[in-house]
Amino acid sequence: MTLLDWLAKKMGRLSVPFTTETIIGGQIVFYGLARANPQTVADMALIWNQVLAGEWWRLVTFIFIPPIENPIFAIFTWYIFYLMGTALEGHWGTFRYNVFVLVAYLATVATALLVPMLPMANTYILLTVLLAFATLYPNFELMLMFFFPVRVKWIAMVTGLLIAYAIVAGDRVSQLAAGASVVNYLLFFSRDIFQRLRSGQRGMARRAAAFADKNKAFHECIICGKTDKSHPNEEFRYCPECDGAPCYCSEHIFSHTHIRKDERGGKGKARERY
Repeated sequence: MTLLDWLAKKMGRLSVPFTTETIIGGQIVFYGLARANPQTVADMALIWNQVLAGEWWRLVTFIFIPPIENPIFAIFTWYIFYLMGTALEGHWGTFRYNVFVLVAYLATVATALLVPMLPMANTYILLTVLLAFATLYPNFELMLMFFFPVRVKWIAMVTGLLIAYAIVAGDRVSQLAAGASVVNYLLFFSRDIFQRLRSGQRGMARRAAAFADKNKAFHECIICGKTDKSHPNEEFRYCPECDGAPCYCSEHIFSHTHIRKDERGGKGKARERY
């Protein structure tokens, strides 16, 4: 039994349903407020120094920072988040999905402590929902911009590269936020990733062995090492007078020393030549 299994058994009754719908509903409300007053979003961002100054609501409101201003893109983002979030909740159960979101939230709050003067948003938290969904349902097709079918695994690959780029080459806030956002993903999927890597290595080993067998010579002279692969025009023969009927090339079939079994059951060579 894993730790998550144990927690689900002991604390499952504390799970909070409709997590995805609550986040989207809050973002829709604040989207309308931000359209009326652009300062709204700035007042929602998680800035630890502001929290210490008494603006405790930032610990909650940063989760509800709405997506980009264009309403078409905002609706599309909410649709994708609803689709994937509810699918994850249905797959894992409400408690596990709560833990997935909660770990991302706590990691982001912890990151805010490291950069107390700079704002933290929820962008990377929502992206990990996409990564988790793509891991579970890689061949699911999304209608990108409602018109173009794209498998979600390709979108996830691009997302993963963007997160990796932010960690490697972004500013300090981007590095910390991106790094914190994948903590929940690694917590849930590190075991699966490790198993896939191991199975991939075994698959590569099997393919390499099959390739080697495919390219292995059928005939090989035991004296000079010529094979039907290295010398395709060579004629090979097998000597019935030798123990085991070994293979010889045309040069050595008539000039080799016969291989005999000695009296003790071992192998030796007789002195006479063929």
